[in-house]
Amino acid sequence: MGPAEGADVVQNSIATEGDVMQVSLVARTDASPEVVSDHYSGLWASLGLIPQPESADGSVSFAGVYESLTLAFTPASGTGTIYMIHAVFRGK
Repeated sequence: MGPAEGADVVQNSIATEGDVMQVSLVARTDASPEVVSDHYSGLWASLGLIPQPESADGSVSFAGVYESLTLAFTPASGTGTIYMIHAVFRGK
């Protein structure tokens, strides 16, 4: 759930209830959205998570038995790439 190398964290949060934890991360980087997407897709696949169908907004999602993670981008604003990760982890 950490930021990609060279990215600056803009905002992050963690919330728990029972055996469910939600984590959010917003970060900014000079890397392109494709580079960021490749980074997280490779990382999450290496952890055994399964890619999910791409959504209409272009976000990328991966899921496992107890977790789901989604990577999304804000529209380009001339200030680099702003991306968001939302993850849900469930206890066994």
